[in-house]
Amino acid sequence: MYTARYHACKPHIWAAYPEHFPHLYQGRQNGHKPHHHHHHHHHHHRTKKKTWNFIHEKMSYDTFFTMKRLIDRSRTVGEVLRWVTQNPGKISYNHYPIALQKIGQILQQLPGGSTGEAYHSQMLELEDFQTLCESIVSDCSKFDNFSIVNCLYAVAALGLPSDCKVVQVLEEEARIRLSQFNQKDISMVFSSIMKLHPSTEHPLVESCLTGLEKNIEKERHPQTLFLLLSYYKLKAQELQSDSYSNDQLLNNRKILRLVKHTLGHVTNVRDHEMTLLDEMLATCSRETSNKSLELIFSSPLFYENRQERFISSLAEELPKKVDNITPYTMALIAKYIARHRLRETKLLDTIAEFLVKKGEYLDSKVIADSFFNITENALWGCTV
Repeated sequence: MYTARYHACKPHIWAAYPEHFPHLYQGRQNGHKPHHHHHHHHHHHRTKKKTWNFIHEKMSYDTFFTMKRLIDRSRTVGEVLRWVTQNPGKISYNHYPIALQKIGQILQQLPGGSTGEAYHSQMLELEDFQTLCESIVSDCSKFDNFSIVNCLYAVAALGLPSDCKVVQVLEEEARIRLSQFNQKDISMVFSSIMKLHPSTEHPLVESCLTGLEKNIEKERHPQTLFLLLSYYKLKAQELQSDSYSNDQLLNNRKILRLVKHTLGHVTNVRDHEMTLLDEMLATCSRETSNKSLELIFSSPLFYENRQERFISSLAEELPKKVDNITPYTMALIAKYIARHRLRETKLLDTIAEFLVKKGEYLDSKVIADSFFNITENALWGCTV
């Protein structure tokens, strides 16, 4: 159908030897979706020459979406690269992140066969891939924010090395434009930088944090939330000392705020993410108020998972704040202990003492009965 207007995509060497390429890790399946997923192409547009603000000025609506469809339908990396590199008059910079993401999707579906380092060298040595990267490097300053953010996110997902020229140029352009980015843009840049520089403190991380922390309640992407928790974990380790400093207090409050938000907005987590949540809850247990504990123990995600580190830490902290804990919150804690048959004697002692002191004030028969029943179950569950 398109052979008269577009160069045909010949089979690429990658298609013949799929076993040479590893299975790429691209983060969570429900991570960020590049912005172009949200633009829908309807055939009943008013004029053939209609253009969108994220499409190059000289490119028609039809041409943009025709090339986008061809890239999306490609079955091999070589096919994607040929559409992009052999049709310069029909490709805009908005196609670059689409192509990079498609390459990542194709590679992710291939069986793993080589190491990450071998993959990087093979990827960067491909002539068509070099051409694509050179185009991004040379025209990067002309890109709109959409293309900068999505290209950076795509090269990070591909696992390109951080010293690669295309990565460095995209990072610098993102740094220059950071003040123009919205919440989702900043979230994607943060995720990209954390993936590209997992063991170093990149300047962009701190810059992104300012925007993310200001609007953390608006953040909905699990990948970003857990990357933030990882960052705060490293920060907590750096701040560890014999005395409890103001910096530790501030960092722990940030952790508590983030953990509560994560528990309220994430439903499915992987094992290592749940372990991270447990560890971060334990870290900030000193800062938990009655309201925070009620929110934490009311979370279905928390209730269904065994959080031993946090419970062990809470056993030390709860006696210090027991006077400010409500019967309802204490009942939730007891219910959780019974649910997971946790053997925290000190915590059970605190609950028992609470009953002795507060029992006469439990006026509501419903609350009193449920509290005593839950506590009894907890005691039986942990001592049998």
